[in-house]
Amino acid sequence: MVAKTRIFFQRRSLGLILIALAFVLGMFAFIQNSKSSRSSIELVYAQNLVSINPFTYADYNNSRLNYIYESLVTFSEDLKIAPKLAVSFGQISPSHYRFRIKDNVFFHNGQHLTAEYLKSLFANLSQFESQKPLIANITDFQVTGDYQFDIYLQNPDPLFLSKLASVPIAFVETDLIANPIGTGPFMVKAQSQNQIYLEPFSNYHAKQARFKQLLLTTIPNQTQRLDYSLSNPNVLAIFGVSPILTWKTMLRVPQTSFYIITIVSFHKIQTFELHLDKPCS
Repeated sequence: MVAKTRIFFQRRSLGLILIALAFVLGMFAFIQNSKSSRSSIELVYAQNLVSINPFTYADYNNSRLNYIYESLVTFSEDLKIAPKLAVSFGQISPSHYRFRIKDNVFFHNGQHLTAEYLKSLFANLSQFESQKPLIANITDFQVTGDYQFDIYLQNPDPLFLSKLASVPIAFVETDLIANPIGTGPFMVKAQSQNQIYLEPFSNYHAKQARFKQLLLTTIPNQTQRLDYSLSNPNVLAIFGVSPILTWKTMLRVPQTSFYIITIVSFHKIQTFELHLDKPCS
């Protein structure tokens, strides 16, 4: 049996947000690369989504929405800016950036993502309050090819690419609550008050998941959340459960074989992994 606990304390800062994002991306990569033979995987969360609309920001919203939506760039696990929908990007001058996106990116409704669509999207982002501070410094968006474009800033901003990583690329010509459409590896098939049913997007531009369904479930009560997870063999990860409660519960249910328990809050990020090679005693 191996138990590991990692705790990081930070002030309310961009650094904490970046660490949380890296943690979420790590979990995201783990799920995408999972070799599980199960046809369905379930993640159990502590808090309900504020909205499935990606432009309604909340720090605990994005870990779920990242399965549906993507950005031009993202953060790697070591917190460096990395390509996502962009295949390449660079800084031409302090206020001039050049991008090239993949030529095989499609929205979940089948529409091809092009530089022209991105120009239209960025022109409309100011209508969303969460996006205003991220794109306010952009003065011009010039399309230079089907999949190439340049962005010009009013003033140099060393955090511009970090801000761009928080801009979701969504198909805005639809109701993003009733019909959420992104470019991510999973598409929404159904949703209820406390569950979202996702299936792998068959036309995804990168590596596809090896299972048929991803279920995102919300159970606010900590004890009920853990009990539910223990009785459901498809649960891969539980969010917001204390290691102490987990250990006490595991002693009552010795047949459990593998769990990943995580705690994420605004002031700290704590990851508790419990691997059981044999029953508890």
